[in-house]
Amino acid sequence: MLMEEGLIELDDPIQIHLPEFRDLHVRGFAGRKVKLKTPVTVRHLLMHTSGMTYGFFGVGPVDRAYMKDHPMFKPNNTEMVKKMSEFPLVHQPGSQWRYSMSTDVLGALVERISGQSLGDFFEARILGPLGMDDTSFFVPPEKVSRFASTYALGLKLKDGFSDSDFQNPNRLQSGGGGLVSTAADYLRFAEMLHRGGEYAGQRFLKADTVQQMVTNQLPEGVKAQGLFGFGLGVRVQPADWGHTGHKGQYGWDGVASTHFWNSPKDDLIVIALSQREPFSMALRHRLTPVIYEAIGAPIHVTLDGI
Repeated sequence: MLMEEGLIELDDPIQIHLPEFRDLHVRGFAGRKVKLKTPVTVRHLLMHTSGMTYGFFGVGPVDRAYMKDHPMFKPNNTEMVKKMSEFPLVHQPGSQWRYSMSTDVLGALVERISGQSLGDFFEARILGPLGMDDTSFFVPPEKVSRFASTYALGLKLKDGFSDSDFQNPNRLQSGGGGLVSTAADYLRFAEMLHRGGEYAGQRFLKADTVQQMVTNQLPEGVKAQGLFGFGLGVRVQPADWGHTGHKGQYGWDGVASTHFWNSPKDDLIVIALSQREPFSMALRHRLTPVIYEAIGAPIHVTLDGI
């Protein structure tokens, strides 16, 4: 949206808008500082090729530094960015795909450019207009009884609905995660993308913009998770894998083993919310072949049409 308004370009170096990142470098051998061959851009953030990391999924020295004082535990996006700027990058921007806090930085970018908190921007530009009334960074008291708990293996309670931190209205409004929602709400968002940026007669994004989002943008030889393409914010299925994946489907997953994907060729939207931690793809892997086999099965019609 901000790009379409001319307030930002995909290939803008991020330090133009977030000057905290003006001294970024790559961590070389034995901690040596290596200069960037190209600056980190907005496009790199959207594709997870920025060279940033998350800390939780790696074992390298930069990941260990994150875990000692993690940016995600700062009170706001300004402090989060300030902390992130102290860490080196893991690799040269654009050279590899690595799931990271890139999307969290995008949230800070939206705040800086719009002059609004991320929650206010979402509500004014996306959630309110789409009618996503149950989507927010926190759960108000009147909705707590409808809030789902999350569970670990063996149905061990992980985060109980009644005392969850999601009841705290001052939680970090992260671009990388932390919204609560419902399947019905998220269906509206997914359908907006599926319809090329339009929902219920209201246009949110240009069709060309959505097409860029859902088209693989990774450089030749770079794969997301070793197998996939990646667009501007979503994983993209690179080829037809039969009942395990159809070419062009796109989507992403959430930490509580929540999943969504759209398959344009099948006119299909799938949302599956399992509330399981640690993250698992088990539900998605079980659902995908069942769905694709079902919609691919021949239809048998009797003479009377029943």
